[in-house]
Amino acid sequence: MMGVRNIVLFLLCITVVAPIVLYTDRLGSFESPPTTNEEFIEDVPVFVSDY
Repeated sequence: MMGVRNIVLFLLCITVVAPIVLYTDRLGSFESPPTTNEEFIEDVPVFVSDY
């Protein structure tokens, strides 16, 4: 019974850790387009005027 529990815990750890490692690796290589503060300020009145 102890061996089965250890195997299940090991597989659970792999299924939790593997996506995190794979996602952060892709996230590190992803380059987002640079945004400046001026672009943000220009977009704010559009959202405010909808209300």
